[in-house]
Amino acid sequence: MKPTPFCYLSLSDSKRITISEVFLLTVALFVFLMAAFQADSVQAQQFPSVSTPRIATPATTQVLKVPPGAKNALVIVVEENTAQSFSVTWSGMSNAMRTMVIKNLLPHEIRSKIETINNTVRTVLPQIDIMAVAEEQVRRHVAAMMKQSVRNLRSQFGLPGSGCISGILDTMILQAPAVGNDMYKVFRDRYGESGLMNCLKETALPYYYRVEVLTDREASFQRFKDVLLKLHREGYTIDILLDIHGCGAERTTKNTDDCGAIGLCFYDPYHPTKSDRRNADALKKILDGNNGQKLRINAVYMVPCWGSEFNSAWREIGAKASNGPLQVNYYVLLSPLVFLDAFTRREMTLKAAADQAYNVEKVLLNGISFTVKIDLRPDLNRLLPIRYVAPKPCGVTLPVAGWVGLSTKIDYRGNKDYCIGQVGPQKFEFQKSCPVGYTMVVQGGGDRCKQDLLGPLRDQAHWQFDLGPSYGPAVDTALGTIYGKDKKPVDNKASSKRVQNTSTWRVRQALVCRGDDKWYCFGSAGQMCGGMPLPGVPQGEYWGCTGTQCVINAGSMEHDKCCYDNPKVGNMCGPGTATSQVCLKELTKAAHRIVHRLFWKRWVDTCYANTTGIVDHAQYCAPSGTIVAREDAFACCNEKVRAYNPANVQDQRRAKTQGVKMDGTFVPAVCE
Repeated sequence: MKPTPFCYLSLSDSKRITISEVFLLTVALFVFLMAAFQADSVQAQQFPSVSTPRIATPATTQVLKVPPGAKNALVIVVEENTAQSFSVTWSGMSNAMRTMVIKNLLPHEIRSKIETINNTVRTVLPQIDIMAVAEEQVRRHVAAMMKQSVRNLRSQFGLPGSGCISGILDTMILQAPAVGNDMYKVFRDRYGESGLMNCLKETALPYYYRVEVLTDREASFQRFKDVLLKLHREGYTIDILLDIHGCGAERTTKNTDDCGAIGLCFYDPYHPTKSDRRNADALKKILDGNNGQKLRINAVYMVPCWGSEFNSAWREIGAKASNGPLQVNYYVLLSPLVFLDAFTRREMTLKAAADQAYNVEKVLLNGISFTVKIDLRPDLNRLLPIRYVAPKPCGVTLPVAGWVGLSTKIDYRGNKDYCIGQVGPQKFEFQKSCPVGYTMVVQGGGDRCKQDLLGPLRDQAHWQFDLGPSYGPAVDTALGTIYGKDKKPVDNKASSKRVQNTSTWRVRQALVCRGDDKWYCFGSAGQMCGGMPLPGVPQGEYWGCTGTQCVINAGSMEHDKCCYDNPKVGNMCGPGTATSQVCLKELTKAAHRIVHRLFWKRWVDTCYANTTGIVDHAQYCAPSGTIVAREDAFACCNEKVRAYNPANVQDQRRAKTQGVKMDGTFVPAVCE
């Protein structure tokens, strides 16, 4: 499909819409379309083969011309070895976030007042912990701040509105910041190493002729070396993304602990619970396999701790530039994905893309300006309510007569009530008294005794403050208990800083395989092979291209053709067209076919452009046995269909495998 420029809301152009707004408009369209389809339901029936006008196939498909040897490749290594206690892992970050002392987020003055209230309450109710109540309220605000942070990051940095990265961000917004949970645990449980690897590959494939991903047992140094040499010999210019662990020489400047031997940590096939560390000299020996000649390496982006200490070695091997963290790298969750998206789709330089990835995770770990409101009054009123009782009865105790009652003198003008009377010659007049622990409340007739164990603290037990300034230091303290020298706080921003060879900072993605204003993935669902996640769709399933395997349906084929003919006005054919009536019929059909799973998948060369505006039928057609709507026979490879037989076991199996939703809104057929 034709590449559509992504628009971001800015102060200078308030009429431009964001990716998220386009997505919301699209979701609303789907809801509207589904309601419309339900109203037009028809009954499935037997019918003869139908031949309908098809989208013509050009005699010769025109493709993007590529100069000889101008091929780019990306090598991705993902190895999350949790046995490495010296290095930052998802599980280690999760433990740090889980054990973070929430009360450290409270400003000192507020924390001191809460501790005073807590001590007062415990004199009466020793089992109660008011500080825990306050922490729970703060924790919920942290969750809200994290959700807002991710939303802000999407808008500020133009993060994808679709595809696997969008799915990960959605998960973080909806689940990761839940009370008692954290984004690292959710990411590890929901995605893990394989999920990250698949997302990196999906993000890269539309922009490279070749993508090699090494993970688990494939992530050994020997395998990595072999792949580099093979790609070089085949004429590829290579970019490298290393999402592995590492260890460097500097261990104290940023309060980092000793990590042992220096080296980049690959998978060790002989000791799976350990790592195969390769230092700079080992990296340089890769050239031994190329007769000592430098490799055709473009850019190297590294996540491993102390990665910057290997920059020079990569340059000696042949890289134009290398970019790695200064020391211990705490930015391990989103940075590889954000970098790769910026380096490819956003067409940023190596340095700019690496800096953006750094800034995204810096926000996640250090918070944003976010107002927190803590109110302990409801809990205090429940635990220690204000109690009122009547004053002691008026009377005195005499040595001989014992207790003798007296009269009550009430001044209804607001003065204190008194006990008054006479026993023999002795007269009595004194203010009415309260039981121990109570104070008199004068109320102009019928005074009461009040017990308020908290006094003025009760009304003061609500505060408001900005969470942002205290969040980063609290995170540094939590990280220090796991990664800091002597368990002292670390400096996540300084330690994770990116370092690159400054003389070559302008390095861009190697030989981008796509040109401007070309039509790619022409016939598949989604823009630029990105697809679009739909509400209620199982995790990881996107209606577009996963790498080079693309979802195709008859409606998307027709919609792409309509967009080619109406590039500036067709509905969802470009920015600002979400409400257009042009191409709406085709989009409506595509949405229906996707929701009802009347689609098929084909391997598509996403680096080649379609310059004809005509779908390549041979490359995109539906294979024999695909269930489609009867009127979509033109999309079948032989352009013929037969009636779907609900009593036929084979047809039933096809429908179940394909997941077709039979609801009477179309007449099902099977491609012959």
